[in-house]
Amino acid sequence: MNKTKDNVDEDSSAFLDEMDRMGVTPVGSDGKAHLSPPPPAPPVKPLDAPEDQRVLEESLAINPEDSEHEIEENENLRKHSLSHKHFRALRQGKYNIQGYIDLHGYTVEEARNLIPQFINDSLSRNRVCLRIVHGKGRMSPDGIPKLKILTHKMLSQHSAVLGYCKARPVDGGSGATIFLLRRK
Repeated sequence: MNKTKDNVDEDSSAFLDEMDRMGVTPVGSDGKAHLSPPPPAPPVKPLDAPEDQRVLEESLAINPEDSEHEIEENENLRKHSLSHKHFRALRQGKYNIQGYIDLHGYTVEEARNLIPQFINDSLSRNRVCLRIVHGKGRMSPDGIPKLKILTHKMLSQHSAVLGYCKARPVDGGSGATIFLLRRK
């Protein structure tokens, strides 16, 4: 189909009208897009030394030798009711993740309430493989990954959790934990 000059101008005009309607601004005459300045950095939360110390003490209070679970490496836990074969499949990412929760931006106290809600909701929906994105603690003023510590502690103590491991890089790496729930 050959377009005449009039059709091209009409198409260009319709295109420009649509871009204008959508709020798209043209590139400046110098050929560069002029962007608004980046938003200011979020304020740094003051160090909460008593809370940090309490979280650290709680995380260190878990004694692997007192546990009925097998702790492998730093970020993996396999309860005895989970076979080695299924745990290996979990670590290799062979299970489809059926749901996730992202804890970025939540406090430890908020996450302490959200994690059990997420697990119970997932159990009622008969979901088996799940992910909790907790971050790596890089934004914490002290560098302690409080949400990660809390997540691992709560997963290790929940009776419906069979095991957990660090997520594969594509699923969040050490900033996320993948876990399996017992079927109903």
